[in-house]
Amino acid sequence: MNNTSLGVRIKWLSVACFEIDFGGATVVTDPFVTDSTGTELDWTAVEKCDYITLSHMHFDHITDIPKLVEKFDPLVLTGELGARDLCEWINMDP
Repeated sequence: MNNTSLGVRIKWLSVACFEIDFGGATVVTDPFVTDSTGTELDWTAVEKCDYITLSHMHFDHITDIPKLVEKFDPLVLTGELGARDLCEWINMDP
């Protein structure tokens, strides 16, 4: 979905994963694409990633985070309960 008059581009990738570009910044939500049975895409379908937002820490919302962090070095935003475990998993400084 594109709304050029607002400068917003939204691309659905899988499950709850969207790539949302607005104002030059790109947010990827709940990155689970590669192992999803709902699409033939994988994490390389993400074109840009400045921020990752996570609704919760289930595998079907976080699996592609390590690859995205390695490629784009985004800021990862999530709730307090799972943040420390997530940082340890992807070897990221909280």
